[in-house]
Amino acid sequence: MISEYDNIANGRPVQHPNQFRPAPGSGEAAAVKVFQEACGRTMMVQMIVNDTSGRMAIMTGSSGPPMDYGESVKQAVADLDKAIPDEHKMAGMLG
Repeated sequence: MISEYDNIANGRPVQHPNQFRPAPGSGEAAAVKVFQEACGRTMMVQMIVNDTSGRMAIMTGSSGPPMDYGESVKQAVADLDKAIPDEHKMAGMLG
C-alpha cells in the first residue's frame, strides 16, 4: 500500500486495486490517508508478532499458545516500525 502513494497522489491507476476497498480516490489527501492506514497496520503487526500472552491469538480467532514468529520476522517488524513517523502511525490507527 505504501508503494502506491505516488500513483494515488498523481491520479494514476494503482498496481494492486484489490488492496483498496473502497477505491482511495486520487490526490495528495487520498494518498496520505492510504499511507497512514498502512502505517497504522504496522502497530497491529507489531502487537501480533511480539505477543507472548496468547491474547492476540484469541483476538484473531485462534486458540492455544502464542505463535513464535522468530527473530528475523520480529526484527523486520521492528525495522518497519522505526521507519514510520509516529504521527502517521497513530493517524492510521485512528482512521
